[in-house]
Amino acid sequence: MRSYELTIDVTGTTGLQGDLRTAVTVHLPDRVDGPLPMMFGFPGGGFGRRYYDVQTLPGYSEAQFHTDHGFGFVECDHLHVGDSSHPDTFALTYENLAEANHRTVDSVLSG
Repeated sequence: MRSYELTIDVTGTTGLQGDLRTAVTVHLPDRVDGPLPMMFGFPGGGFGRRYYDVQTLPGYSEAQFHTDHGFGFVECDHLHVGDSSHPDTFALTYENLAEANHRTVDSVLSG
């Protein structure tokens, strides 16, 4: 599995103030022989994106499982989680988080 760390600019897509970026890790199979289906993981419950690639136990990485089965897997931090920007907590809504996540997915797929 090959992995790449990216930050995605989501400034101006959410109605939130400031320069905003989301953090993602893109995991790809070692070999790609054509179109690659992509899966995206946005963890809940306050967990960050690293939840999907736990390396302390062999065979415990969800990202590794998906790439071993021919998928690309993108683990994503929501705004205000992990390495993403931390805008005003009281300004966050489900709607502006969804807008930021939508922009993140679009940017990864078009990049």
